[in-house]
Amino acid sequence: MEEENPLLQMPRPLVDTFFQLAEEHATNTLKKIRDAEVRIHKIAKYIESKPVKPVETSLTIATVDGSISPKSSNRLGTRMAVLSAGYKIFRKEKLIEERFSGDVFSEGSIEGHMFSILSSLKMIRMERIAALEALKRHPDLLLIDGPFFSFLYPPSWVVRYAPEGIEIVQDILRSTSKIIASGKAIGVIKRSALRAIDGWLFAKGKEDLVTNMRDKYILTRLMPPLTYWDYESIMDDPMVYSRAISRAQLRGLKGEEALRWAKMILKRDQTRLGIVSPPKLKRGYIRSSSETAPFEVELPANMSIKKIAEKIIPLCNPATGLPFPLDLIDADISLDRRIAKTFADEVEARVLDENPKAVKDYFTGINPQKEE
Repeated sequence: MEEENPLLQMPRPLVDTFFQLAEEHATNTLKKIRDAEVRIHKIAKYIESKPVKPVETSLTIATVDGSISPKSSNRLGTRMAVLSAGYKIFRKEKLIEERFSGDVFSEGSIEGHMFSILSSLKMIRMERIAALEALKRHPDLLLIDGPFFSFLYPPSWVVRYAPEGIEIVQDILRSTSKIIASGKAIGVIKRSALRAIDGWLFAKGKEDLVTNMRDKYILTRLMPPLTYWDYESIMDDPMVYSRAISRAQLRGLKGEEALRWAKMILKRDQTRLGIVSPPKLKRGYIRSSSETAPFEVELPANMSIKKIAEKIIPLCNPATGLPFPLDLIDADISLDRRIAKTFADEVEARVLDENPKAVKDYFTGINPQKEE
């Protein structure tokens, strides 16, 4: 049965208002896209992707992922999040090993935003443990879901407001360094928010060519299938350029001034967490098909994006454009948005089985029967 449009269930004046607003937003979005297309066409000469000749191999591929309940539960008088992580190992298309772990983070005294940060850090630590376990199986490649150091931003939140998270961050840093040092790990970034290309254009004094679009959209428009593109072809550190354009547009900084600020902030964040010499990494994009968007990769600086693309493209799922092992681990590990409530229900049921008066009195004050 088809679900009814929630907008149509509202009073008629609100329905008319929201449909009018939808029309206005659609018009503005189309204008933004058309304007960006003109600029993207002009900057195409700077974005030169390289062809890839896929190589069929019998590689052993390990893939790691983690998940956190999208919605925490407050049913039992404390905030609660459900966490999961695991790995799968494939030889060609055959699954040869998999392992999963689960945990629950429960804390009643931490505010919502800090609780979310600590939950995410605990989940990432579980991911890193899974990755190290997978490396013990000696795969040829290890695919990590996301950048290696995504958990560092914004570290100031952890340092200032959740000092109990510092120890977790240090654990993750040690594990991540070992994973990178293996020379086998690649971060596959599905939903990249980088705007490094705009940052580079801005820093080069080409403000009139800034697209106000994410790199992923720009490269989706410019990269043919069976190609790769390396950020190093035009810039050194895409993280710096991406931060620079954001700051420049927010505070009105000039190109070089914005770059200096971005480098200073990145250095400050690393220093706060005790990172003296971060591993040298690089980023780029790989595209397997014209029907799907390219995906961003992060890898150690001494690895070749071209060689990785040659090996990974034959593994890409035609429906998503991503390496199929990542799709499979994501499907297995992802947690339903209702999982935290369901887990809290299970805890409540087991506690109430005891049925002493103290238990009933405990639940009376927090109204456990109220739906979340």
